[in-house]
Amino acid sequence: MSAAATPTPAATPTPAATLTPAGERWRARLVAYGMVLMLGVCAVFTLEPWPLTSLRLFSQIRTDRQTQVQLVVVEAEGTRRVIDFGDNAFVSDSAQRRLPEIASLPVAEQRSAVEDVLKVAGVDPTTVDAVAVSRTVRRLDADGGPATVLSSRDVVTVELP
Repeated sequence: MSAAATPTPAATPTPAATLTPAGERWRARLVAYGMVLMLGVCAVFTLEPWPLTSLRLFSQIRTDRQTQVQLVVVEAEGTRRVIDFGDNAFVSDSAQRRLPEIASLPVAEQRSAVEDVLKVAGVDPTTVDAVAVSRTVRRLDADGGPATVLSSRDVVTVELP
């Protein structure tokens, strides 16, 4: 057999590169206790360093102003009634997201979009003369009282045949 054909022993890691199960447990405890200690310090001193407590990916900006786009049925006598989308948050959110884009659509598509939103809200479009997409700005009370309406204007009014 030649020297090239003889098997060589596999390189074995040095003892410093491997951890025993006791060493792995020690490292895990160090990381866990360190994180608990850091969170405790943040809570005691009301600190908000980003990776620990200020990660707000899904929260909304909290101000004293609220802007809401609503669908308002305008009846023949001029009576206005805000459409309630009910307790289904998914339906309400998807309909609310669609309302602001209605103003930028061509008239025929506006009618179709408004009819679709009315159907989602459980309103028969044939019983409605006109629908307005209204933008309302409110100032919220800091103590949880009722909101004050600052302004309200119709973004677009869609006549239904």
